[in-house]
Amino acid sequence: MKPLNQNSMKQFILIILTFILFGCSKEPKQVYDTEIKTYRISHKEEEHHKLSNAYYIHFQTPTSTERAEVSQSNYNKYKVGDTIQVLIKYWEKPKKK
Repeated sequence: MKPLNQNSMKQFILIILTFILFGCSKEPKQVYDTEIKTYRISHKEEEHHKLSNAYYIHFQTPTSTERAEVSQSNYNKYKVGDTIQVLIKYWEKPKKK
């Protein structure tokens, strides 16, 4: 098995981060569907607060833009223009109209 290149490692880290961010809840939720989408980082944002800072990465496809809070180390690993793959978890089925 050959080692992961830097881009693959970044994608892997973001997928794991997504698991952690969306997996932390007080009530267990049942995931009904998942998919992996490819995004390009379009913006990075740092919010300064009195006690701590918050770090956000904005990523987009041609049809959607998302934002995720990340750790400072992940914030520093990615730059605008990087292509990443994100694991999307769907917690609830859409309501039928």
